[in-house]
Amino acid sequence: MTWTHPAGNIAGYDIYLGPAEDTIKLNPTLLTRLWFIDTGYTRNERRYTVIAKDDSNVASLGRSIRLPQLTAALVEGSRIKRGIMNRLDYVMSNEGSDRVEDIRLKVAVGSHDHTSDKFSLDPGTSRTIAVVVGGYDDLEGMAALTTTIEVTPGTHETVQIVRSADIEVADGYVGAADLKRGVHPGRIGPGSIYPGEHR
Repeated sequence: MTWTHPAGNIAGYDIYLGPAEDTIKLNPTLLTRLWFIDTGYTRNERRYTVIAKDDSNVASLGRSIRLPQLTAALVEGSRIKRGIMNRLDYVMSNEGSDRVEDIRLKVAVGSHDHTSDKFSLDPGTSRTIAVVVGGYDDLEGMAALTTTIEVTPGTHETVQIVRSADIEVADGYVGAADLKRGVHPGRIGPGSIYPGEHR
């Protein structure tokens, strides 16, 4: 986790884990940097609080942020076809205890970035989120796939859960009948098609 703090007479920072009434200090000594790695994180829901301390050991009010328990599972058998627009379907699940709003799913394939619309998830629910991905010519047979769940719980607050994998890339094909209907490879629009889509 990272944070910022206005310039001032700051000696360092303490990081606490847990609800306000039952926190556990994570750093054994005062932190002088603006980042912290939680080595105990096991993909569960966590609430962090950052407190600044000045040279007189006076503590500021805490600033808290919650890391929700969200998962994004790419539908089995998904692959990218070159030359046409692709739709990658992810099953998004909220395994935590609270509703999560302002979620975006960001998908990077090689050096190309793609983002879903914003959505929300109630606790204990799942839904399928589609991300449109181009079939770029520079993608190899197996392309690096980085999936990021991004939540913006408040102003200047961002939570990201990042996972990396590989995805199969194959050559795509648009038939003559599709071209007659105005369907063209590599173009998003009313005439575009997606692998597996029937018209």
